[in-house]
Amino acid sequence: AIVQRVADLDENLEDELNNYENREKPALEDMISKLPYSKYIQVDAAGLTPPQILETVLAKVNEKNPLRPIPIMLEGEGDLKSLLTQGQDENDVPRKWSIWNQTDPVALKKGRVEPGQGEFACAYCGHVFLFANEENQKEFAQNPKPFLKEKPFMPKEFRLALLGVKGSGKHTMAEKLSEKYGWKVIELTEVLMNKIEEQKAQFKEKALVNNPDELGTVQFSKEEFAQIQVGKPVDIKDSIPFVVQMLGHKLEK
Repeated sequence: AIVQRVADLDENLEDELNNYENREKPALEDMISKLPYSKYIQVDAAGLTPPQILETVLAKVNEKNPLRPIPIMLEGEGDLKSLLTQGQDENDVPRKWSIWNQTDPVALKKGRVEPGQGEFACAYCGHVFLFANEENQKEFAQNPKPFLKEKPFMPKEFRLALLGVKGSGKHTMAEKLSEKYGWKVIELTEVLMNKIEEQKAQFKEKALVNNPDELGTVQFSKEEFAQIQVGKPVDIKDSIPFVVQMLGHKLEK
């Protein structure tokens, strides 16, 4: 049986054409005008048969957008912002920083927080990723998906030193980080002051020992303690054994 659509009847065809010209076409043109050039394909279909139109569209699709996103190596120097547009056409949508911002996602996946460098960058899925070294950059470029399955997260074990003058907000920031990530807060000044008070009561002449069990605690040497009593500041490296012991770790050579 031959079927004819109601819209194709002569008495309805003019109405359909007017509807397209006055309503549908302006709406389509308005939508396309708001799209970036890289997000639509323009084909001159005059005189082409439907199969030819399809062939032309498929050719442009494969030329413009690969079937899957491909990591693109970028080379940055001092200006990181240039990575967002490097190698793009004028009408392409600028890339964005990933949710990792400028932290190396490969290092983070391995439990390390390392800042990325502009000279080791990749563009992927419209975003820019930075890496700490060439090895991580290449590992990401070979297969990005394993590093993007989870949102960025801080490792469970992470050391962070907060430095600043009195009243700068060190304690407030430390408390906020502890609440968010569950990190233990160590107040170095408090650790040292407690140790000095303890040693005043139990002074021993031996230098710092590698086995706390020998004296029951880690101590300043007699010379170091004498210098502290006259106001000499404690070198930061000399405070490490006290912190390590406080955390319950046994000191070894």
